[in-house]
Parts: sequence; C-alpha cells; structure tokens
Amino acid sequence: MASITPAGVHGDVASSPAPPSATGGPQAAASPQRSGETFPWFEHWYPVAVLPDLDPRKPHAAHLLGIPLALWRDKSGTWHAVEDKCPHRLAPLSEGRVESDGTLQCAYHGWQFDGRGACTHIPQLRGDDKAQQVACASRRACVRAFPVQEVHGLLWVLPDSSEAAWSKAAEKPLPANAFRDLTTPDDPSNSFVQFGNWFARDLPIR
Repeated sequence: MASITPAGVHGDVASSPAPPSATGGPQAAASPQRSGETFPWFEHWYPVAVLPDLDPRKPHAAHLLGIPLALWRDKSGTWHAVEDKCPHRLAPLSEGRVESDGTLQCAYHGWQFDGRGACTHIPQLRGDDKAQQVACASRRACVRAFPVQEVHGLLWVLPDSSEAAWSKAAEKPLPANAFRDLTTPDDPSNSFVQFGNWFARDLPIR
C-alpha cells in the first residue's frame, strides 16, 4: 500500500482483492470492509505518484490495483500511463526511454507507443511503409492505456482502459477539491488547502 501524505492529510491507495477484467473495463471486487458487498474499485481515481518526484526525462514504474504501470511525460508536458508490458515480448516499458517526439520506446526491440497506447513505430519494419502501417494498426500491437490527471501535485490514474472510461474522464475530470471533508460535501468552504510537501512511502502488505 502506497501512502502519499502531506502534513496532516493521509491518502492511501487501496489494493484490490480482484484483478481487472481482460478487456480492460471496470470490474467489481469484494469489499474488505463488509462481507457480501461490492465496491467498483476500477471506477475511481487513485494517486500513484508525487509529481515533483518524477523525472520527466524518463519513464517510471508504478503499480495500481494489481496493474503494473509505466508513467512518462511527452514533449507537450502531459503525463501518460500504460500497462507496463510491451505487447511484443512483454518487456517492461518502464525500462525504456522517452523519444524526442514524446512517445515511449520499449528497450527490448524499440517499439514506440503514444499516450493512448497505440503503436507508432516498429524499427524492424523501417523502409516498408505499408507493412509498418498494417502492423501498427493491429490491436495486438497496442498496449492498454489509462486516463491520467494532475491534481494537487499528484499524478492520478483511473485504472480502466475502456473507451467509456476515457470518455467519462474527459467529461467528468477529478475535481480540484478531491480531498474535501466528506462529512460536509455541500459546504462551499469545504476545500482542500495543501500546506506542506507531499512524501510517499511504500509499505509491504500481505
């Protein structure tokens, strides 16, 4: 469980008792708090990293609800999150590098991916534009990509790669008062004010 904490405020990233569905969509998991009830773990935003701690020049590895993630920032300054498995040989994309065009390149065979998980270049097909186009357009060449937001100095990820999730994320982004006091949600003065720097600590959970 990763705890991302400012002075006096705690935000724990919950671990899921069930893996995501094979299609990348949300899947309900049994709640550890109340037996028999379910909680839509994959329909919520989670903080996965403290932004000042991330080096924008290289990709970073993270884990969320059993999903290995590769995080990187493109040339426009936008952060992205994809599953940390290259579809070619399942090599960790977090061990690759960020290209000058902002794509993420796998360190194993050089495949490149954009922020939506589409393959944009396969070095082995250089010189054959038609084969390059066909191969990159294949769904098997894509990697699962997840919506990302930057709020309060944290990088948040929605662990659902479906098109519905991307549309929902665009229409209803994470509110700026994500850390409001839930006991008085309708109070206009109820908003989060950060008065310290974030720090993160990884703790083993069994």
